[in-house]
Amino acid sequence: DDYGVELNLVSIMREGTIRKISQEILKASPSEELIFKDDKIYSLTQNQLGVYFDCIKNQDTLIYNMPKCIRLNKNKDLFDLSNINTSNINTNDSYINASKLKNVILKAIEKHSFMKTHLYLNNGKIYQRKNDNLKVDIEIHKGTVDKKIKKNFIKPFDLFKGPLFRFEIYEDENEVFLLWDCHHIISDGFSTIIFLKDLAKLYEGKNVEIEKYTGFDLALEESEIEKSDLYNEAENYFDNRMCDFEGETGLTPDINGKENDGLLKEKSFSLNKDRVE
Repeated sequence: DDYGVELNLVSIMREGTIRKISQEILKASPSEELIFKDDKIYSLTQNQLGVYFDCIKNQDTLIYNMPKCIRLNKNKDLFDLSNINTSNINTNDSYINASKLKNVILKAIEKHSFMKTHLYLNNGKIYQRKNDNLKVDIEIHKGTVDKKIKKNFIKPFDLFKGPLFRFEIYEDENEVFLLWDCHHIISDGFSTIIFLKDLAKLYEGKNVEIEKYTGFDLALEESEIEKSDLYNEAENYFDNRMCDFEGETGLTPDINGKENDGLLKEKSFSLNKDRVE
């Protein structure tokens, strides 16, 4: 974006040095802003499909939940979540008001429309539907969050009903606890950081723009790419390379700890690096 050009990620990884990457930038074509129509029904991205297929094998699984408990001190006058580590959120350096926090979360959700998606099945094909009219409610409870509350908060999501996120707020005399969980099919670690930074800005009264490029845009962009000749060429290439494989690999487990009880067969082949790129 800073240089106004489109640069293939493969080119960056291949060149590997600042000098060569700068040469690629000089040769690159000017970028064009992609404008997509505002639909309600979208295909799933490739990453979402992978998560979905894994989830339907075990619909009650929690492995794709992304729960967090954020502890906020009520006796401070600072609200700053900009440097948090989402893998271990636990900070006591922020002043907070539970009711205001609830309202700010609702505003932040409106800035990130992709949070309002859920899956949709039509004629045997899976889609995702944007629900702009989704009503979100966040309960505020009195008390301290303990292990039991955390455990009960984490529950499977209904991918076809939504919402695919949930918030709860607990408040005692000294702290406010924000419980937040969302499904990995709509979020990852990086988008979590973006959301929390926007949450902090809104709480401080700063302006936060509506997200310009969402997961819906990515889904539309991938759909367009799948129609291209380059995509079809790549698909045919890998189909030809994998034609000798009957299906997914199923390894017989070595249940008894004896090497001869397990069965394993290996098949390998080489890929042309230039063709793959």
